[in-house]
Amino acid sequence: MGTTPRGWYEAFTKCAEGIVHLIPTMPDSQLLPKQRQAVEKFLATGVPTPLLIERVGGRKDVKYKPAHLPC
Repeated sequence: MGTTPRGWYEAFTKCAEGIVHLIPTMPDSQLLPKQRQAVEKFLATGVPTPLLIERVGGRKDVKYKPAHLPC
């Protein structure tokens, strides 16, 4: 009667299935001024691509990472 061990992907998928109905009700996020400035600068230099936008970070680091780079 024990539980079956799950891998990280299966556990993540199970969690996502449990909250997927909440996504449409979530408010759009608002970028902070420095985040918005960094994204606008990035978009001005190339083709739009998915970005990971950092919530907080160092002052000298970029505030975003393109999807092809590791997080």
